[in-house]
Amino acid sequence: MPFGSDSLTATIMNNTFRGLHRDFTDNSHTGSLTAADLASVSVTGGTMTATGSLYFFGAGTITSANGTKQITVVFGSTTILDTTANTGTSDWMVRGKIMNTATNAQRIYVEFSDHQSATNFNMDYTTATEDTTAALTLKLVGDLGHVDDTITQTIFTVDVQQIT
Repeated sequence: MPFGSDSLTATIMNNTFRGLHRDFTDNSHTGSLTAADLASVSVTGGTMTATGSLYFFGAGTITSANGTKQITVVFGSTTILDTTANTGTSDWMVRGKIMNTATNAQRIYVEFSDHQSATNFNMDYTTATEDTTAALTLKLVGDLGHVDDTITQTIFTVDVQQIT
């Protein structure tokens, strides 16, 4: 709900950056070769505004050298990151920004790093056409190549920047 346009308070309150979601629970995926959500948040329709954005950060661990571990980030129905097959045991992090240019058009920057290998660092720019006037889900998904592998998400935060 916008404030009036006649004060400094209105400018500050109409253009805000605030926390939308945080999860510091250890959410693990192990023992199944079916992809599973590691973390997710439902973003209520209209939260981003027509020119607003979401900033997200996730981190955790991958363990076991038996198979590959893959982490995917999905916004609505759009896959915005699909990592390469991670192997071994290490820490990982993903962060990105989803920026509305209209309520149905986004520009997205996302990066992923697996700290076991200096060469496993992915940065990507993509676009999407999700309708942000409707509720959308932003989620991290884990997929295992072997039942003894484990992906654990230990941090997942989402901040919203509303610009009017």
